[in-house]
Amino acid sequence: MNPSGRRPVAPVHSPASRLAAVSSGLSLLFVGPLVATYLQTASNLALAQGVDSAVDCTIGLVLFWALRIAAQPPDTEHPVGHRAAEPIASLVLAVLAAVLGLEVVRSAIENMLSGRHATMRPTLLIVFGLKVAVKIGFVVYCRRRTQESPVVAALYVDARNDALVGLLAIVGVGLAYVGSPGWDAWLAIPTGGWIIASGFWLARENMGLLMGEVVSETRRAQLVALVAALDDVRGQPDVAGWHHGTHLHVRASVPVDPAITVRQAHDIGEHVQAVLLKEPDVAVAHVHIDVHEPR
Repeated sequence: MNPSGRRPVAPVHSPASRLAAVSSGLSLLFVGPLVATYLQTASNLALAQGVDSAVDCTIGLVLFWALRIAAQPPDTEHPVGHRAAEPIASLVLAVLAAVLGLEVVRSAIENMLSGRHATMRPTLLIVFGLKVAVKIGFVVYCRRRTQESPVVAALYVDARNDALVGLLAIVGVGLAYVGSPGWDAWLAIPTGGWIIASGFWLARENMGLLMGEVVSETRRAQLVALVAALDDVRGQPDVAGWHHGTHLHVRASVPVDPAITVRQAHDIGEHVQAVLLKEPDVAVAHVHIDVHEPR
């Protein structure tokens, strides 16, 4: 068996890191136009969309950096690796998202109370429409790749929600054009609220990863079934797992026939370990061989 029980770390330029970089670049493309549009029109929706793009750009960059750190092999100062880099980065981004979301809501409420309305221009619809189109394209590309990495899944969900919020912004601009300018501020409030909620969701999801939370019962049952289905495994294996960053550490106690040799038992344990390490979310697997005693 592999004494360390560790799966080789992912390459630095993994699909997840490339997607994080692409997501950041696409978001960056819209920060300037949205900020310029806000300065030109004083549209709260333009401000909200600009903040959202800035947050997405920062998230992509930080995730790209965190994935590079997480891909580094264990060393003397980090004997279990660097997998916690991703949730640590995500917690920082969660705080940033909450602060920026509050600023969007504050600005919209201030404009509502003061009676200031945005100046509606065609550029609003053009920029919002382009952003929605790009996000939809990103969603389509990521849809079949969400199982590759938690990062890919998070980028997919974020892009999908951004597309929905962008469509809401287009509706707000359309209503303002037909004579209801107050909708610009009103619809900026749920957009800012969504940014805040995304920050809290991000923080909640990653706190458990940092705290070494045990794997869900559903996932544990899947791992038990995976091991139990292997040849030469007798009875019900005992499998436990817990998070380290975005990956799992798994410990399996495998019952085998008491009549087999030590070498055969070793080979079975090595096979079980290899099967567990093929799971995309398992980074470390330790296997203990037990004697199966039929009742």
